Amino acid sequence: PHCFLAPSPSNIDRVKVSENHRDLWRKEHGLPESTRVLCFFGSQGRDKQFDWVIESWKHCLRRGKQVVLVTSGGASRFSTSIEEARRLIAMEYAESSVISKVLQAGDLQLLPFDDGVSERRGSFMAGLSNGIPVMTTIGKSTGRTLRRKEFFFSSNSIEKQLFVDKVFKLILDTESSRNMGRSGNLQYAARYSWNHLVDKIRNMAL
Repeated sequence: PHCFLAPSPSNIDRVKVSENHRDLWRKEHGLPESTRVLCFFGSQGRDKQFDWVIESWKHCLRRGKQVVLVTSGGASRFSTSIEEARRLIAMEYAESSVISKVLQAGDLQLLPFDDGVSERRGSFMAGLSNGIPVMTTIGKSTGRTLRRKEFFFSSNSIEKQLFVDKVFKLILDTESSRNMGRSGNLQYAARYSWNHLVDKIRNMAL
């Protein structure tokens, strides 16, 4: 019998948006066009190291950058100043179409898994499928395939400050980030999408 490790394709279908969706989404939320949008969705448990996400966002704000954090997937329980609260959009649970629009408007998805990214992480796949550049971690659960890939940004899953510093650098480098988002989307379609998975299973059955 043939065996292979199946990925978990995205359950957030990419919805069609206009070419100026990024600007329209910011206008809808009362944000300047230059605002950088950091995204996180999913549960906020310890394995997601959500405190790394918060620290990355607050570090950008402390450095005087116009940055907003958008979260979805559960109530966000952490302390913020009045000014920080103005830079936070906490959606709790949202429909997949809403999340897709957020991801397509965003500049960077933050996924600092404590055991590292893997093909089984649905939120990672959702980021790739929706074309947002992903900043994640490499750890014990990261296989050889992803360790040698170059279609997402990463740091190790242990050093928090390294992750935070890299996020800050990435929000300043718009061109590299957008190129990475496009690269991730192409790799998702070629290697991890539902269509690719079905074709692979069908070919194995022949």
